Amino acid sequence: LVSGSWDSTLRLWDTRSGRMIGEPMSGHTTYVNSVAFSPDGSLIVSASYDRTIRFWNGFTREASGEPLSGHEGGVMCVAFSPDGKLVVSGGDDRIIRIWDVQMRTTVGGLLREHARCVTSVVFSPDGRFIYSCSRDETRRCWDVLTHSPVGTPLIGHTDIVWSMAISRDGI
Repeated sequence: LVSGSWDSTLRLWDTRSGRMIGEPMSGHTTYVNSVAFSPDGSLIVSASYDRTIRFWNGFTREASGEPLSGHEGGVMCVAFSPDGKLVVSGGDDRIIRIWDVQMRTTVGGLLREHARCVTSVVFSPDGRFIYSCSRDETRRCWDVLTHSPVGTPLIGHTDIVWSMAISRDGI
């Protein structure tokens, strides 16, 4: 289990014993808003209000490369694609970015349709789509290859949508 905190650190935990594994992972300069493991567990990605995304070795807990920047505000959420080749991030700047994990660069254009902060992002199980939600009370779907919105926004909540998850079958 990995956790991120407003103390600017990530911590790795043994779920059986409940004990922290090693020392906290530090490098962010302010709040860690989101963390995720790669599908094979070899990498951890973290998003921070310091406007950066960091990668960590999932086994040694050491930083892996330089922090990624590009968001114009705090990075609120991150998620790995099912094959572990891409990471998606959403920010306080209302922008969603897709990152190539190996090259550590953005892929394609910026996904800009939300009117407020992007609070959660997730890939579909087949990796073809990204779903996002926002403080604008909407959920949106994006095509990973074309970087364009798919369908109309899902509307129904009457306040900020903070988080979402998708079932394994994507239905």
